[in-house]
Amino acid sequence: MLRVKICGITRRADAEKAISLGADALGFIFYPPSPRYIEPKQAAAIIREVPPDVRCIGVVVSPIRAEAENLVEELSLSALQVHGEHRGILNSAVPPKARWLAFQAGEQFDPDILQGFGKQCEHFLLDAHRPGQFGGTGQPGNWEIAVAAKRYGSVILAGGLNPANLKEAVAAVQPFAIDLNSGVEKTPGIKDHHKLEQAFQIIKEIRGENPTHPGH
Repeated sequence: MLRVKICGITRRADAEKAISLGADALGFIFYPPSPRYIEPKQAAAIIREVPPDVRCIGVVVSPIRAEAENLVEELSLSALQVHGEHRGILNSAVPPKARWLAFQAGEQFDPDILQGFGKQCEHFLLDAHRPGQFGGTGQPGNWEIAVAAKRYGSVILAGGLNPANLKEAVAAVQPFAIDLNSGVEKTPGIKDHHKLEQAFQIIKEIRGENPTHPGH
């Protein structure tokens, strides 16, 4: 079954809305230059209220070993999603099942480089490529590359996904999960609850679930 992560959570109300609609995971961005940055202390207050069956993912860029280990332990994170340099998490005590390795899958990206990472992480997250930006670009990724990447492990599809292109993206790639961020926002870090509802209605259709009828 297709899983769904809502990333760039900065407010409790957005976390609660995503969970109520059926999100499988929430993403908290601990990269200060990001417009969706949240301080670990603020994230911890939200994470404490998240049900145990919803995973909480910390998003970081090129972490050093200690930073990776401390974030997972102190915030009780389910996993770290690492953009940029992966060495810090690969050398850390964070177990492979709690490592998501993110790659910018632009036109020049060779999915064969993933071959050596399959046993060192739980998932590959393939994002769109925009120089100087790590996620939240609003630009679609290369879906053909994402399909090729599935040879080497479980793929989470990210990059410019929104209610208008969800069906096409999932049909083309058949990923393990999708990552929604800028495509369901009002402004960076502030989710649009109507767009979230639209997205999850489409996700239910993709999953083959019957929509809830009024009165039921």
